[in-house]
Amino acid sequence: MHGTFLPSLLFVLLAASWFIFIRFYHAFRSRETVINKRFSGIRRQLQEQNANLLALASQLAEIHEFSTANPHEETRAVLARMAVDSACLVTGAPAGILYFLDRETGKLEVAAQKGVPHPGRGAEDVILGQGVAGRVAEKGKPMLVDDVGTDARFLNEKLAEFHLKSMVALPVKIKDKVIGVLCVHSRHGSGAFGDRALELLTVLSSQCAVTLENLDLYNNLQVFYMEMIETLSRVLEFRDRAPGRQGDAVRGRSRRYAGLIARELSLPDSIVRFVEFAAVIHGVGKIGVSETILKKPGKLTPEEYEEVKRHPRIAGDMMTNVKFLSPLVPILLYHQERWDGSGYPAGLKGEEIPVGSRIVSLINAYEAMASPRPYRPARSEEEIVAEIQRGSGTQFDPNVVRAFLRVLEADKISGADSEKYPEAFGRFRERGRTGDA
Repeated sequence: MHGTFLPSLLFVLLAASWFIFIRFYHAFRSRETVINKRFSGIRRQLQEQNANLLALASQLAEIHEFSTANPHEETRAVLARMAVDSACLVTGAPAGILYFLDRETGKLEVAAQKGVPHPGRGAEDVILGQGVAGRVAEKGKPMLVDDVGTDARFLNEKLAEFHLKSMVALPVKIKDKVIGVLCVHSRHGSGAFGDRALELLTVLSSQCAVTLENLDLYNNLQVFYMEMIETLSRVLEFRDRAPGRQGDAVRGRSRRYAGLIARELSLPDSIVRFVEFAAVIHGVGKIGVSETILKKPGKLTPEEYEEVKRHPRIAGDMMTNVKFLSPLVPILLYHQERWDGSGYPAGLKGEEIPVGSRIVSLINAYEAMASPRPYRPARSEEEIVAEIQRGSGTQFDPNVVRAFLRVLEADKISGADSEKYPEAFGRFRERGRTGDA
C-alpha cells in the first residue's frame, strides 16, 4: 500500500505545484499587461506632451523670427493671429481670441480670433471687468471656466451659440502690466484644459508679451530716429532759406502731395509712408555740402556743382546702416535722376529710376518753385503746373505728372486748402497699416 501511496502523493504535489504556478503565471501576466497598458498610456501622454512642446517651440520660433524680420507697426496684427493659431495648435482647441487692452477707453479690443463661426457675429470688444476676459484683464490672473453656460458668473457669455463650452483666459503682461488677454475655447466641459495645457499657454502668452514689448520699443525708436532726421532736415533748410510760415506750408503740401501721388499710382501704404517722408527730408544730404556753396547767390562753378551733386549719395549713406530706413535709400539716392537719363548721380533713365524717386523728383521741383528765393518770389500754382507739364517726358515721369495733375484737380473739386494740412509726423504713429515696407 505504501508503494502506491507515494506515487499518488507525488502526483498530487506536482499537480498542486503546477496549478499554483499557472495561477501565479496568469496573475503575473495580468499584472504585466496592466503595467504595460499603464506604460503605454504614459508613453502616449509623453509623446503628446513632447509633440505639444515641439509645436510650441516651433510656433515661438516662427513668432520670434517674424517679429525680428518685420519690426513694423502693422506686424502687431500678424503676431496676434500667429499667437491665436499657436494657442489652438498646442492645446488642440478649436477656437481662440486675443484681445489688446486700450487703457483710454477701458476696452479689450479684438486683435485676432479663430474658430468663431458665422461671419459678422464673431468676437466683440469687451469692457474691462466684464465677462471672463474683462475680469482676467482687471485682476491680472488666469481663469478657467468649465462651462460658461451654467456658471452663474458668466451667463452672459455668447459662447454657447457657437457650441463652445469651456474656456481658459490668461493675461498678457509686460512688466506686471496687463496689455491684453489670450482666450482659448473648447467644445468639451470639465477637464478640457489640463495643467500641461495651462503651462504651454502661459509660456505662449509670456513670449507674446515679450515680442510685443520689443516691437513697441522698436517702433518708438523708429519714430524717434525719423523725427530726429526731419529736425536735421529743417535745420539744413533754414540754412538755405529764411524760416517762416511759407516754408512750413510748402513742406506740408510736399508731404501730402507725395502721399496722394503715390496712392494714385497704387503703391502699397508701407511704401507710401516712406515716399511721404522722403519728400520732406530729401535735402538732408546737404549736411555734407559747404554752406558757402548752398548760399552762393550767383551761378555755381563746375567744381561747386559737383559738390552739390554729392548730396543724394550722402543722404543714401545716412540711411544705409539703419535697417528700418532701408526703403528710403534708393528713393533718396536717385531723386535727382531725370526721366530722359540726364540726371545724377547714376544717369538712370525711365523705369530704371525707382518710382519713389520719380515722385520725390517732381515734389522737389514743386517745392523749389513754390518757395521764395533771394533772387525771385515764390511762383504761383499756375506757373508751377505749366513748368511741370513742360518737363513731362524729359525731367519727369509722364505717369507721375498725370497723377500729380489728378491730385490737384481733386483738391480743387473738394475745395481743399492744401496750406492748412499739418506736416506733423503722424503717419508713422498710425496703426493698422498693411503691407511690408
